[in-house]
Amino acid sequence: MNIKPIKFSWIIIVFLMSFCITAYGTKLSPPKSNYDENPLELAVMNKNIDEVKKLLAEGANIEGGRNDGYPLIIAIDSGQYDMVKFLIEHGARVNGSINSFSPLHYAVNAYHLSSTQIMRITKLLLVNGANVNHIYNGLSGMNQMSNLDYACYSSISKRLCPSKNPSPADGTPPIFWAMGNPDVVKLLIDNGAEFPPAEFPQKKLRSFSLWYVAYRYHNPQSMKLLLDHHIPIDRGEPILFELIIGRNKIKYKDLKQIIDYLLIAGYDINEVSDSDNTLLSTLIRDLSEDDLKIVKLLLDKGANPSVFIKKEGNIAHLYASRYYDSTKNNPSLGITFFQLLIDHQLDINTLTKFSLQTPLDLLFSKVKNKAEFEQLPLVVYLRQRGAKFSSELN
Repeated sequence: MNIKPIKFSWIIIVFLMSFCITAYGTKLSPPKSNYDENPLELAVMNKNIDEVKKLLAEGANIEGGRNDGYPLIIAIDSGQYDMVKFLIEHGARVNGSINSFSPLHYAVNAYHLSSTQIMRITKLLLVNGANVNHIYNGLSGMNQMSNLDYACYSSISKRLCPSKNPSPADGTPPIFWAMGNPDVVKLLIDNGAEFPPAEFPQKKLRSFSLWYVAYRYHNPQSMKLLLDHHIPIDRGEPILFELIIGRNKIKYKDLKQIIDYLLIAGYDINEVSDSDNTLLSTLIRDLSEDDLKIVKLLLDKGANPSVFIKKEGNIAHLYASRYYDSTKNNPSLGITFFQLLIDHQLDINTLTKFSLQTPLDLLFSKVKNKAEFEQLPLVVYLRQRGAKFSSELN
């Protein structure tokens, strides 16, 4: 009998699956009694307030089948303001248990609802005593699922799982989940949202700041609120670099506003990444005509074109070293780029540290047709601006 060899990739998959089963077993599986089997939760899900009243009159637990407040969560998630109000008035807890994803977390994270719906329900929870600084910390024990974890597994609403939310889950008060909605952020701050919450003075909350979460939502309005309320930044977060790398995913108007707020808050326009790159050097990896306005923005905001990158040369050297003949098909790109640099105090004849080359030397080394070098539009322009070979310098 011929036995086909097992592909290495399948060995890895089987190993990972066996690891997950061994490590977690059934601990992450939903309990046997499904939420779908709870009449009160089904009635809330079906928006049947008369049935809810009937079941409560018959003695149904207003906190649901697992006594964790799931009926209220369903009402919040589906935007049922009147149902939320009714449940609260009849004793539903507005605060979750320790470490739980509280009703307020659910309300501010309900981005599938309209802003008006979110605001109304959030206000209702706050008026009725919801803790604006309640901390969600995931599992409270290896053998116990949090209500958020159960909601993710439940067949009632996959929306309740915030896996696509920019905010990592553990150690987060509601304001982290609200950063995509500045009106809600302001409401939470006005109602005492703190960072870190005073009740957890010794606990290090999550690895990212509110600024980072606001950036992930591409929301300059939320950043303005953080700025106005003196919420501290974390200079170690690479927000500006991530913003430049993901620039095609955000409108220029928002990008400009976010950069403005980040710089006012204390971020450095000339910061150097762990890989010794600057914002300008990050930008020119795939420079396009649309990027030139971002180059100008960074330079106008104080980005220094003369800073040496990786201790070898400045941004002009880097661009010249990546220049190819194909670039002459779009000569205006290189010309405009160098014009911006020179107009912002770049010395076009600065030498690289080790090879002692000017940008013109580097351009010459990258061009295939040496005879036509001096006729290239970019070279003609640079010559007009005083560019020289190193051999031509005194």
